[in-house]
Amino acid sequence: MNKSVRSLFAVALSVLLILTLTGCAKQQAAQPPAGSQGNQSQSQSRQNTPDTSANALKPGDFFPLTEGSGWEYQGEGNEYATFTRKVAYVSGDLAQTQEDNGGTISATVYKFTDKAVTAVYFTGENSNGGNLLQNAPNENVAIIEEPLQVGAKWDIPNGTREIIDTNAGVVTPAGTFSGCLKIKINGSDNSTIYEYFQKGTGMVKREFVSGGDTISSSLSKYSK
Repeated sequence: MNKSVRSLFAVALSVLLILTLTGCAKQQAAQPPAGSQGNQSQSQSRQNTPDTSANALKPGDFFPLTEGSGWEYQGEGNEYATFTRKVAYVSGDLAQTQEDNGGTISATVYKFTDKAVTAVYFTGENSNGGNLLQNAPNENVAIIEEPLQVGAKWDIPNGTREIIDTNAGVVTPAGTFSGCLKIKINGSDNSTIYEYFQKGTGMVKREFVSGGDTISSSLSKYSK
């Protein structure tokens, strides 16, 4: 595959994953990964016994974005599933992240309130690293929303996001994380994605399954 085609593919994959996560993708169907019966039983047990301490927390506690923070994710299933994320700019209740998967650099602006973390602006190409905090919003997608409890569900464009576990455990190259929010994202095209967030750390894993193929991004390193 020549360089130009690889670059084009990288841009397409990055935009697809990010827009699917924010409920704006209109293609690439996915199904949730199949787990063992034991894992299902443990997950069901956690769902029946939610972590009540999470109820006193705010959505932003699971999505910390302080200026200068950075995360590295190790991908499996596709070379562009490996990516880095950093907080480039912060002002008031807004924060801008840059994501680089080796093929394209995208940017998202998030707005924080006591009740939700919401993506309010997105661009699939921001290689110049410009400050976009003052750009007119082109998104309105709650990434994490109150109440922080199992069964909480909210609409996003072309789909829904739902908290299905408040005490999930996740093993990643960066270590084992407990007490994670597990959020299920359903798209109108029958796609399903799972994201895991830990208090104080942020997203520790993302799973995207399509047919017999799985694409995952797991936290390998982070600094705050």
